[in-house]
Amino acid sequence: MNSDRLGFNHCCVNGLILPPFVTEERLRNLATFQTKPGDVFVVSYPKTGTIWLTQIIKALAKPALPEGIDVVQIGVDTVPFFELNETKKLEAYPSPRYIYTHLPYSLMPDDSENNLKYIYLARNPKDVAVSYFYFMQALKLYSLEGTWDIFLEYFMNGNLPYGSYYTHLLDWLQKKEQKNLLFLKYEDLHKDFLGNINKIADFLGCALSEEEAQIISQKCSFSHMKANPISNMDSIANQMYKKGSNYSFMRKGTVGDWQNYFSDKQLEEFNQVCDRYMEGTGIDFEFILE
Repeated sequence: MNSDRLGFNHCCVNGLILPPFVTEERLRNLATFQTKPGDVFVVSYPKTGTIWLTQIIKALAKPALPEGIDVVQIGVDTVPFFELNETKKLEAYPSPRYIYTHLPYSLMPDDSENNLKYIYLARNPKDVAVSYFYFMQALKLYSLEGTWDIFLEYFMNGNLPYGSYYTHLLDWLQKKEQKNLLFLKYEDLHKDFLGNINKIADFLGCALSEEEAQIISQKCSFSHMKANPISNMDSIANQMYKKGSNYSFMRKGTVGDWQNYFSDKQLEEFNQVCDRYMEGTGIDFEFILE
C-alpha cells in the first residue's frame, strides 16, 4: 500500500513508516548521538509493555534528570524517549543513561565496541495489534481513520509507525545471544514478575535484596501504575488524546484481550502471517495465560 494513502498521520523515511515527529531530519540528528560505555537502551515495538519496563528500571537503577530540568512535560523523564528528543538534551543526562526507543536495529546509534546494553521487550502480536489500535485511535498525533478491520490489515502488512512488528522483532532477535542484550517477553513478566525483576537487576548490575525486590514488584505492578497519574500519563491526557476520549495509556495490561476482537477469518489470516515470520526462530508466544 502507498504510504500516502494510509488513514493516519505519519512520516515515511526510506520506505519505513514512522510517527509524524520522527522526520528524516530528526533521524539524522539522532544518528549523531554520542554513546558512552554503560548506556542502556530499552527497546520495543510500540504497545509491547514499554512503560511497564521503564518503570521497573527507574525503581532499580534510579536514573537522574540533567541538572536544572524538571519533569513536567511530554518527553522529559529519567528514562527519556529517544525519538522525541534532540541529541543535546540526551547527552546532558548523567551516566549511566537509560533511554527507551522503538527504532529498528538498523537506525540505532553505532555500538561498534559492544559497550552499550540493550533490553528488548517482545509481546504476543495479537495483543500488540489490539493495544496499538486503541492507542492510535485515541491520540491527536495520528488522527487514525477507519475501523479495527482496516487497522488489522495495516498491522499484518507492516503499514504502521515503526513498520512491521515481525521485522522489528526479528532484527533484534538476531542479537539475542550477545551478552549485552537481555531479551524479555511481556507474558513472562506476567507469569514471574519477581523473577524477571531479579533478572533485569542482574543484567544492569544493580544489587537487590529480597525485600527490595518485593517492594519494587508491588510499586511496579500494573494496578499500582494505572493508579499513578505520572505513569498512566493522565496528567497530560489533554495534550495527547482526542477530545472526549476516555482512553488510558495503561489500558488493560492483560494477556489474551485479543480474543474479544478477532473474527474467525481474521484469526486464520493473522495466524498464517505470524507463522510465516516466526517459524524457525525458536520464539514461542503465549497468547493466553492459564
